[in-house]
Amino acid sequence: MLLLLKGAARIALEGREVVLEPGDTLFIPADAKHWVTYTDPAVATVWLAIHLGAVDGTSAPT
Repeated sequence: MLLLLKGAARIALEGREVVLEPGDTLFIPADAKHWVTYTDPAVATVWLAIHLGAVDGTSAPT
């Protein structure tokens, strides 16, 4: 799970590009190919990334 706190960004995720603005969230499934394609050069980009793992023997959501 990703939360964009400040700035602007675009993420390539499984064949599509997702535009993020402050307050936007994005769930990135485990093993999904993804990369940052843009960050705003005029404003620092600040992210909060939460890595979800198995809980009580069950998988993270997909």
